Amino acid sequence: MADSSDNEPAAAEGDSITQTPVGDLVLEKDFDMLTALRGVLIRGLSPSALNQFLNCSLQFYFARLAKFQEAEEVEEKLGADGFGTVVHEVLENLLRPFAQEKRPLTAAELPALLQQVPDEVARAMRQEEDERHARPDEGLNHVLGQVAAQLVRRYLEGLPEQAGALPLQVSGLEEILQTEIPITLPSGDTLPLRLYGIADRLDELPDGRLRVVDYKTGLVQAHELRLQKRGEDADAATQRLLTDATPSADKVRQLWLYRFMLERSGRPAADAAIISLRNLSAGPMTAEMGFLTEDGTSFLDKGQELLTNFVHRILDPAEPIRKTDDLVRCQYCPYKGICAR
Repeated sequence: MADSSDNEPAAAEGDSITQTPVGDLVLEKDFDMLTALRGVLIRGLSPSALNQFLNCSLQFYFARLAKFQEAEEVEEKLGADGFGTVVHEVLENLLRPFAQEKRPLTAAELPALLQQVPDEVARAMRQEEDERHARPDEGLNHVLGQVAAQLVRRYLEGLPEQAGALPLQVSGLEEILQTEIPITLPSGDTLPLRLYGIADRLDELPDGRLRVVDYKTGLVQAHELRLQKRGEDADAATQRLLTDATPSADKVRQLWLYRFMLERSGRPAADAAIISLRNLSAGPMTAEMGFLTEDGTSFLDKGQELLTNFVHRILDPAEPIRKTDDLVRCQYCPYKGICAR
């Protein structure tokens, strides 16, 4: 999900940058830094922002506090993010009438939807052309447009083959989820943490409960969404959710927070799942979260507990802001020139 609606405060001028003997760029959490971090939490923390903090708190600082702008270049190629946007927009436009009219998508309506795919892809590509100056009819962009159309067609064509996939009752598309949670700080003060995110799709299941669906244009395997490994107890999986800076943990945290926000708003949330358009035979892949309630704690109470842990860590003055040790992540970071990676 894109978090273009992020609206955190800029970092204060007093933030101090120090250089350790091994060349690790470090920002100490002084009074001004902690004030800015509190502002981020109060104004709104998204799943991707939380994952960014856990993966590289320095990148989080550059993007969410210092507000450093990524280099803006005229892109002639669509790029991976633009490709994902096209696929999301096409699926949203195709399913919108069913959500608005509150009618289920059935197998009988698939042929008409399939006929619309080329026009919807062309419309989405034109939108990307306007925003990115990426010509949709030239070179690689033309190929990516064809791939996008193929992915969408395969998804629609595969629905009748998935048990229970049809009829599909779409309850919402690109729906903003948000909630506010009072977090008790070590000082005894209460911080009103605002969580928000945008769900690609909400499905109404036959029993009336809702499922949050997140599309991924890349390959995702079901095992990536299982944080509790064979033979491990619930505490080990919970700790992985709290601390792991891995693609698997990132995905589970995102789905966990979507489900938490939905359920906390009073809407019955049964599930949170990923649909990988490169692994369509798997259908909606659920993030197994049973370990969170294995001790008898409710899903919402456990969520409050874990979010308190995250907030305490973000505001812990003993844990400075520093760059990741994972050099692979640095290859794709827009700020790598700043921290000399």
